[in-house]
Amino acid sequence: KKGDDPNLLQDESKTKEYLGEHYAQIKHIFRQYAAGMGSGSEVFTMGKNAYYEFLANCSIIVEGNKGCTRADVALNFFSCQSIAPKSSFNKKNSLNRFQFIEVFVNLAISKFKSTGKASTVGEAVKMLIESHVDGSKEDEAKV
Repeated sequence: KKGDDPNLLQDESKTKEYLGEHYAQIKHIFRQYAAGMGSGSEVFTMGKNAYYEFLANCSIIVEGNKGCTRADVALNFFSCQSIAPKSSFNKKNSLNRFQFIEVFVNLAISKFKSTGKASTVGEAVKMLIESHVDGSKEDEAKV
């Protein structure tokens, strides 16, 4: 049970803290791809094409890498986009901002925690931002 494990609670707290520190950056990424790849009137949602553009520009998909193949990130997109009720601001086959943050965390888990490169979710999120999202990414940091 999550409430009984202090390590899980601490990891959740650290993950929220790190996401909070980088929320403006994540929100900017969401807006950039939602507006840039959408129909112009749908800046509140990010469609599949924008999602794949984000993944390609940040070099997140690596074929043969457990958890980060094209099929894995597609499942991640569809599992997160299906959790909210559909409305005019949450279209089918698109992500709204909170869903994008969930996808972002799931990508970090798949890319770094599941492969053993990070020991916690917070560390995985930090690694994803530093090695794939920040403008200061270096070749050896890419996975």
